[in-house]
Amino acid sequence: MVCRIGNANTFEPELHGNARKVVVPIDSVGTSDMVGSNVWRTLDANALQPPQHVIDLYRAATAAFTADLRIPRASAFDRWTRDIALHLPVSSAKRWDPVKDTFRDLLSFLTGDHWTVDFHEADVPRPPVERKLFDSATSFDTETVCLLSGGLDSFIGATDALAAGENLMLVSHYAGGTATYAGPAQDAVRGALVEEYGRERVHHLKFRVDPPKQLTGEWEPTTRSRSIIFLGLGILVASALGERAQLLVSENGFISLNVPLTYSRLGTLSTRTTHPHTMNLLRLILSTIGIEVSVENPYLFKTKGEMLAEATNQELVRSAAQVTVSCAHPTAGRFLGGEGSGVGHCGYCVPCIIRRATMAQVGLDPLENYCVDVVGKGSETERSAQDLRAFLIAIERVRDRVSVRDLLRAGPLPADPDDLRKHLTVYCRGLDEVAQLLTSRGIDCQ
Repeated sequence: MVCRIGNANTFEPELHGNARKVVVPIDSVGTSDMVGSNVWRTLDANALQPPQHVIDLYRAATAAFTADLRIPRASAFDRWTRDIALHLPVSSAKRWDPVKDTFRDLLSFLTGDHWTVDFHEADVPRPPVERKLFDSATSFDTETVCLLSGGLDSFIGATDALAAGENLMLVSHYAGGTATYAGPAQDAVRGALVEEYGRERVHHLKFRVDPPKQLTGEWEPTTRSRSIIFLGLGILVASALGERAQLLVSENGFISLNVPLTYSRLGTLSTRTTHPHTMNLLRLILSTIGIEVSVENPYLFKTKGEMLAEATNQELVRSAAQVTVSCAHPTAGRFLGGEGSGVGHCGYCVPCIIRRATMAQVGLDPLENYCVDVVGKGSETERSAQDLRAFLIAIERVRDRVSVRDLLRAGPLPADPDDLRKHLTVYCRGLDEVAQLLTSRGIDCQ
């Protein structure tokens, strides 16, 4: 994958064996297969000017995201693990070369593929500022950016920060088909926050980064790297707010750990956006190349149920929770039928089951929100029952015995004994929340 910035960049790598070259044009005016984006126009409309080395990071994330979406896993030797060499132009190879291995490790951990990364120095400024937009923009007073996916966790994270007195710059991302569910959920959440706290305290930036299909003519649906583009956009915005800027990435600790529910499952079957190893690698990259943005997940040691139960503004969270979308297959309703309609929650994936366990605790579990009532009688299909059975196996295993070794199957963890204990207990509490839902619906979890 050869990333080309602008129209003057003509770097050509040396190809080996059966390697296939794909050129990824970014910010190349007049190029038909350029990555679609509204990033610069959105930044200009808000008078945000990130430094060049942060722009390099955003473009590196865009190139990785593009590679992940446009190289099908079916083409790999095992129909999953791809070998991807990423060639990235940067403003200073001296600044970026020390993080080459770390960036490779981050991509490999997020996607489960074999990556190699090469940085080469080039003249890669951002496109010219749209001066009319920039000069007419109204500044927003904050040093806090909050990623807003449209899911329940990011909504709770935003409400807690606002309730604590923070002004928030909300950052969302959408691409291609995700606009049909992520966009409306993000808008609905933003609307609820603005109505509660006012426009002077809540500002929402919606970014589109959309790799064109004609790059390869192929499409890979797993998109494990959407984490890196989402984080890259958040850092891009935060870096323009000042030296003390922080980026909030709100996700419950049970999902963050991404522990495979059964021994036959691969950890990369779920995203690893906030896994401790992801966050540590990202922070190492930022500190090494000199990006002074603090990236934090305030809920690393809380379950989703605890996040909801302990949210500061209970009235707002409970009244607007239904507009959020926390599903791995949100368009499944187009094909499944069932209780739900069109776009929403499939009802049978891991995030849906965890969401239902959370919402049921506070009496917010209407069946019409789900295409399949996976804990109802007679609703199971082979596909919809897979994750439910995996939860039952994991719950039974925990009742026998669970150790840090189980957590490490999902990836490295910090060696601090106190943190390891907290990770272990949040994993057990997360499974217990699901067990309570299943038991309440007559499913034997003993």
